[in-house]
Amino acid sequence: MVAAWSDRRRTVDRSAVVTPLALGAGAIEGIGPAPLIAPAQAPALAQIESWLRQAQADPSLQVERLDWTPVAGGQLAGTWRLRVSLVGRPAWPLVCKLPSANPATRAAVTAMGLYRTEVEAYRHADLLAAADMPRCLHADGQGLDGSFVLLLEDLAPARQVSHHSVCAQGDLESALRTAAALHHSARDQFDSAVPPFLLDKQRREVQNLRLLPMAVQRFKALHGPVLTAQDLALVDQLVRVYPRAIQFRGPELTLLHGDFRLQNLLFDIRGQPGRVGVLDWQTLRLGHGLADVASLLGGSLEPALRRDIERDLLGAYSRALAQWGEPPMDADEVWLGYRKWAVYALGSTLLSIVLMQDGTQSDDFLVLMKRHLRQVADLDSMTLWTNSR
Repeated sequence: MVAAWSDRRRTVDRSAVVTPLALGAGAIEGIGPAPLIAPAQAPALAQIESWLRQAQADPSLQVERLDWTPVAGGQLAGTWRLRVSLVGRPAWPLVCKLPSANPATRAAVTAMGLYRTEVEAYRHADLLAAADMPRCLHADGQGLDGSFVLLLEDLAPARQVSHHSVCAQGDLESALRTAAALHHSARDQFDSAVPPFLLDKQRREVQNLRLLPMAVQRFKALHGPVLTAQDLALVDQLVRVYPRAIQFRGPELTLLHGDFRLQNLLFDIRGQPGRVGVLDWQTLRLGHGLADVASLLGGSLEPALRRDIERDLLGAYSRALAQWGEPPMDADEVWLGYRKWAVYALGSTLLSIVLMQDGTQSDDFLVLMKRHLRQVADLDSMTLWTNSR
């Protein structure tokens, strides 16, 4: 969301030709519903205007100029960074998120309930109040038919850290404090009642477990030649172990982001040092908090550096939970849990690669996959699952 404006920037003003698709019943006059647009088609001025009129409950609001540029990074949806110039008002930086342009990816993500999960996450922002997430100005659609739109706050100025660079330990500690806040705030909330959209996500995940063997085989067909025999053996074990991980229900149950990695984080948001914004909530789910921790550490660091500092970072996470009033955590128990939940990070990364039907960012995600394979091997994570009930 903080990608620099590039040569791909586009501008629309009142003199531009607007296609019939951009217009539609209620798109201009009144505060009627704006039509959902074709997946990953850039948002049109008329649509942005109608959505903002609804969000602000102001039928007189008028967009004079719309600048937009695509944001790289999202593999399951299309994202645009907007600068909306309003008549008689200051320009407004926003982010617009829409379904993927790739039909196969869109169908798979819809079937998994990921679009619905993200839309509902923003509609139930009270559940996530402890996490710094963009404020949602407008949400349209249910995500159940492959269509939705989100208009979100732009968290700029902010920094994004690439997994290709060396992530500073201080940045990781800031991210872990954000994770701890989310995990603590949701603890014990769901003993008796789970929001319907999370129940639906959970049901779809269990149903889709039957497809996991095919996903593993597809991954091996795509990337097997560049993996070691040890790597491929770990991938094969996911078929037996990953279903147990995603169906975890225990006293530590809480809300997870579910894909807690550098690509979904912004640092020093709104120009405030140490504040971390969390993006892309399609994978929100119930689970064990250390699954988010394992995803972050395993994917952010080269194996040698991870081995050197992962225990220190686990200590930072434990201290953050203690600051929220949780009982002190035994370091050995935290280490054991971290070792175990590295399996979740490996499985979720594999599924992300398989979902990228057009190969978009496949090489980037293969870097993450190799790091998680080393993490699982170093920590002997599979043994912890296969030796337990």
